[in-house]
Amino acid sequence: KQWYQRRVRGKKMETLRKKLHTDDDILWLNHEKSLREQGIPDDQMLLLRKKLFFSDINVDRNDPVQLNLMYIQDNTCVLNGTHKVSQEDAITLAAIRVQIQFGNHDENKHKKGFLELKDLLPSEYRKVPGMEKKVFAEHRKLIGMTELNGKLRYIKYC
Repeated sequence: KQWYQRRVRGKKMETLRKKLHTDDDILWLNHEKSLREQGIPDDQMLLLRKKLFFSDINVDRNDPVQLNLMYIQDNTCVLNGTHKVSQEDAITLAAIRVQIQFGNHDENKHKKGFLELKDLLPSEYRKVPGMEKKVFAEHRKLIGMTELNGKLRYIKYC
């Protein structure tokens, strides 16, 4: 009976893994060994990511490198669907990203067709009518937010 339960549980977990994209398929390097010891060639491109989750308390505004790495990782996870977000949250996060990239809202510059929605929204929301307009409406509310504060807010929102 125990063998059967483990097998059924294993099949259920495999089904869930197929439905959800997780970091389980990432091959992490051993931080206690050199790249050479792990057989990584000199010309191999590596992706720098944080393996552990951090609470908002651990995000240090005074460490721009950590802040930027976490911002990039969170943004990537939102865009590729690893972090599922509602449409409303996607709009808010996209507006924060626009503020970080382009600064304060400018009616003369920020017009329809200005934004590349593929760089701002998860795929399920890119084709929704009126998304650019909704992102700009949220962006207008962020006037005065600095790049650093925007990244911190993005991380905390995720």
